[in-house]
Amino acid sequence: MHGRIFTNERLEMMGKKVLNLTTTEYLMANENTHGLTFEEIEYLRKAYFGTHQLSKLAERIGLPKYVLWTATTNGKEKIFGKAFCALVGAIYVDLGSVQTKQFLDKHLFANINVDASVVEYLTDSPKSVFMETLKVNKINPSQIKSIVVNNNSSGSEISNHFTLTPHEVHTVALYIGKNKVGEGSSTKSIAAAETKAIRDALLIRFKDTRYKGSVEQLDYEENQISFL
Repeated sequence: MHGRIFTNERLEMMGKKVLNLTTTEYLMANENTHGLTFEEIEYLRKAYFGTHQLSKLAERIGLPKYVLWTATTNGKEKIFGKAFCALVGAIYVDLGSVQTKQFLDKHLFANINVDASVVEYLTDSPKSVFMETLKVNKINPSQIKSIVVNNNSSGSEISNHFTLTPHEVHTVALYIGKNKVGEGSSTKSIAAAETKAIRDALLIRFKDTRYKGSVEQLDYEENQISFL
């Protein structure tokens, strides 16, 4: 509780710890991950059980109707993901580990079909792939420019269940010469927004379908490769 405002932060923290353990155990025991290193399994865990996937699951089980907050486009995924973590934490605290495992088996793991081959794409940095793509297409990197087109701060929202702190929304546009080839937004950093713009360019401009799929792609922030 912050002052007189009730939050689910403690339950959310507990839920994250429980999810980290149970999802790691699930992937370690999955026959499709045999032979993968722990680092590769961690990439899979973040892809299959990251905020994006947890948010989709929260919507599938009807959790948003119990969240007394009208989500904006940028905040919806984050809030519903947090709400699911808090729900898992509450089940664990009130009912214990056995009931929590049964809940996750039914609602989370039953809907997952692990494809270990996606590790190849999760571990390939979009920026590194983009540089290789430029080379193959004989495009001089000096033609590439990233422009920060939006850098707004979204206000905080307070409800009976959640307190949301203000966060900046960064939007970056990527150009080859005068032609816009990609755009990306992130609340993490400008570097993360640029990475998403690069991923957008790879998918739309260069038809690299490795960055299109059902799993959540990781945000790489390799500042050593930047066009800003």
